[in-house]
Amino acid sequence: MGGLGKTALARKIYNTCDVKTRFEYRGWTSVSQEYKTRDMLMRIIRSLGVASGEELEKIRILAEEELEVYLHNILEGKRYLVVVDDIWEKEAWESLKRALPCNHKGSRVIITTRIRAVAEGVDERVYAHKIRFLTFEESWKLFEHKAFRNMERVDEDLQKVGKEIIQKCGGLPLAIIVLAGLMSRKRPNEWNEVCASFWRRLKDNSIHVSTVFDLSFKELRHELKLCFLYLSVFPEDYEIDVEKLIHLLIVEGFIQEDEEMLMEDVARYYIEELIDRSLVEAVRRDRGKLMSCRIHDLLRDVAIKKAKNLNFVNVYNEQHSSTTCRREVVHHLMNDHLCDRRVNKQMRSFLFFGERAGTSWGYVNTIYLKLKLLRVLNLGGLHFGSKGYIPLRVPDEIGELIHLRYLGIADNFIRNLPAFIFNLRFLQTLDASGNDSFRKVTDLRKLTSLRHLIGRFVGDLLIGDIVVNLQTLRSISSYSWSKLKHELLINLRDLEIYDSMWVDQIRVPLDLSSFSKLKNLRVLTLKVPTFKLSSEEAVQFPTLVELRLRCDIKRLPKDMDLIFPSLESLRLVGLHLEEDPMPVLKKLQRLENVLLDSCDYSGVKMSISEQGFGRLRKLVFYIDGLEELQIEEEAMPSLMELKLRTRGQQINLIIPDRLRAFLEPLNTTS
Repeated sequence: MGGLGKTALARKIYNTCDVKTRFEYRGWTSVSQEYKTRDMLMRIIRSLGVASGEELEKIRILAEEELEVYLHNILEGKRYLVVVDDIWEKEAWESLKRALPCNHKGSRVIITTRIRAVAEGVDERVYAHKIRFLTFEESWKLFEHKAFRNMERVDEDLQKVGKEIIQKCGGLPLAIIVLAGLMSRKRPNEWNEVCASFWRRLKDNSIHVSTVFDLSFKELRHELKLCFLYLSVFPEDYEIDVEKLIHLLIVEGFIQEDEEMLMEDVARYYIEELIDRSLVEAVRRDRGKLMSCRIHDLLRDVAIKKAKNLNFVNVYNEQHSSTTCRREVVHHLMNDHLCDRRVNKQMRSFLFFGERAGTSWGYVNTIYLKLKLLRVLNLGGLHFGSKGYIPLRVPDEIGELIHLRYLGIADNFIRNLPAFIFNLRFLQTLDASGNDSFRKVTDLRKLTSLRHLIGRFVGDLLIGDIVVNLQTLRSISSYSWSKLKHELLINLRDLEIYDSMWVDQIRVPLDLSSFSKLKNLRVLTLKVPTFKLSSEEAVQFPTLVELRLRCDIKRLPKDMDLIFPSLESLRLVGLHLEEDPMPVLKKLQRLENVLLDSCDYSGVKMSISEQGFGRLRKLVFYIDGLEELQIEEEAMPSLMELKLRTRGQQINLIIPDRLRAFLEPLNTTS
């Protein structure tokens, strides 16, 4: 049965430290009822993490048989783990297993399925682990952990109602956790009323996930209902980037600005509430901040059904395309046939989350872009053009979509933004990440509503004087940064400055005093040749929590704690360090994450004393030149993750035994 925890168990195994270290390669693919073997192969190849972005682009054009050979060659002679999630037909496995070599290296394949015949008929060597329902005691423990977590006292009446509820759940974990999330937000006097509503919805006195969902959905506020239904735009088992989701919710008009909170913060609060209600699963957090989430496939199914009944979202398929729904989404390969048929004059939003056609370069037919009422357009990963011609630029038709609030053109292989972009005066989010560096002048001075600008603008970037709404600017050259009126960027939260040695551009010394005017800056990424960092210039970053540096500085300033009093995360990339940075870093009392990435060290030894690093949870070294790391017994009491990677030399580790449990060597000879 769906909701028993098959995928959850497989994912738990897949992500354990023991499994990560045992298998050289790990891959994951979801199958579902409608599957394409080619899609499954591509998902496994991507999840292995061994193919570069350029290599992935090359293999996209391979035929299915060629992809099988490609994957087979990668895994041959390696110990690998592959998870094939949610198989409905034995044929799906048969079409995939040819690409998985039997190399007697201890490799494993985990399959999840709801069909017993599929599980037992896969292979004569298979071990079928049947996931059972929870016992009453296990169900009650799960329920009370969630439902009563906000209560100081739980009386007998509440316990009686709770036990009646879980008795009806029949040991189904998904039903229990969703109902517990609902009850956790109810006052004790409301429990009996909710329970009575639950009984009325039961069919044949048995629990159904749709029954639980209907009850939980009914209890949501209108804004939360819109946010939850909008999750149906994402494919099954899709890891949703929370930043992207927030941007979309805002431009769709679902979020209203609060007197004390920006719309982005309100949207994040709504997503966290859906997680708290167990309608959405948190996948990845960084220092407590939600980075990605996922919706269970059963809850997604009922959300899609309800969204379709309300004409809220239409998930396109080749047999049916709505002519009235204002939001449409494509989850599969974009091809010529689809592009030629997709014309819906009522459309306000179109989102693409599939892939380009497998045996040829996919494109978006420009006839489809002539939809004057579009507010949201996400075409990440597609080419623009017409049959036989793929220009590396944005088509002119987009310049006529004057109502656009969101334009997603990430990974489109475009080289510059066209001049007509200034027509999109209502644009709030422009995501052009994953493309080549934009080397020409980009004029956005008329885009006064812009809140999030994402791309690599190494040429001149003109954003004008009215930029008070801008919160994200990734990334801009030091020259363009020097030309801006920094005092106007009062709401800027996330800034990246990038100077590329491969691009002809004017470089200017980075004046860090310009950052002192950014009163709300939280994340700063500097990829510049060099700069001076000193508190003598009265440069302070009171709100900055994350700093990423890639430059040619040889040593960190002694007074970093005065410059960055609130810093929680520090990433140093490509630095050539002459001195041990630990004595400086330990003064940063709020520091939780430290990552030294691709750094060189001129010294021999690094030492971490008992003083400082009281909150540090993650320490990662990808560093050359280090010969000895010494950590004192009482140092870093909160550490949960320790990773080391070196190149060609042994590291003498003098560390407490309690930290060895967290040690995770990565591609190291130590």
